[in-house]
Order: sequence, then C-alpha cells, then structure tokens
Amino acid sequence: RQAISDVAEQGYAVVADSPFNQPVFVYQEGDMPPYNFDLEKAKELLTEAGWVDSDGDGVIDKDGVAFDITINYWSSWTFMENVAPLIQAWWSELGIQSDIQTLDPATYIDLIFTTTDVDKPYDVLLSGWGLFGPDPDHVAAYYAPDQQGESFFNYSNPEVKALFDKGRVTVDEEERRAIYEEVERLL
Repeated sequence: RQAISDVAEQGYAVVADSPFNQPVFVYQEGDMPPYNFDLEKAKELLTEAGWVDSDGDGVIDKDGVAFDITINYWSSWTFMENVAPLIQAWWSELGIQSDIQTLDPATYIDLIFTTTDVDKPYDVLLSGWGLFGPDPDHVAAYYAPDQQGESFFNYSNPEVKALFDKGRVTVDEEERRAIYEEVERLL
C-alpha cells in the first residue's frame, strides 16, 4: 500500500488504516493493526486454497481452471492508471494472470451503481472514495446495505449491519463510539 502511495501519488497519499477516514469521530490513527503487504503469505494462502501451477505455465489454476481476471477502472482516472499496473505486477508474482481494461464513465457508473446482483459483472473494479464527513454512518451503504448485492463491495455481515443500524439511532456519543469501534474492528 505504501508503494501505491509512492508511485501513484508521489508519496503524498495517506495509507488507510481504518474503514473510517480521519474526520470521523471514532477514527484514531494507528488504533487498528495494519495489514502488511506480504506476497509470500498470499502465495501460502492461495496454495492452501488449492491454487497451484499444475502445468508449469506460470499461472496458478484450480480444478483445471486458470486464475485469470480482468482489472477494470475509470479511463480518465490517472491515479488508477498508475495503480492498475502495480497490482497486475504483484498478481503476476503470485501466478495470477490479469488484464487491464479501462471503462468509459457511463459503463463504469452502470457497473458499480446500477448492478445490484450479488454476482457482479466484473472480476476486479478499482475504485476509491474521499471524505464523507464526521459521521461513521456515511459508509454504511458500502458495508451494510439493506439487501445483499446493493453495495458494489458485495459485503454481507449481519453483525456489522446490526451495529450500523444500532449506531444510527443511538444518541449517546460514548455508546455510539463503542458501537462504531466494534464495526471498525470487524471490518
């Protein structure tokens, strides 16, 4: 993640350490343990899951199906123009075949905001977000939608959903803080 900051943003980006951004009242810098970049651990996990290069072609496969995916991003987003090749190179080191595809804005918007199916019509979609304001409930739509599939993250966890619902109606600030700290821990 630091490499993405260094290459795509010339070192000026802040590496995220929480699903909440800095203006959110529950955010505490360094409070959550970071996920370290570890290709060897990734290889180990893929192997444990049955993804191996069974035919020696450099691409891992499972049950005769190669791990081959497409990375999509908005064509005019220069940040992702720099990020996509980094991700592609790292995945290549893991034995994952990937192609990069740029999408025009209309197609991109259609894919992420109007496609509510659980099975999304893309393999990987590079995206990002900016500041949402000081209330942690602003990110609930991504992690706790009313129905599975309504979020382009396609994330579903009933415990996280219940906590967001509870936090939304809780008035006491310390009680809300405890609720959203649990959300942060779970995410």
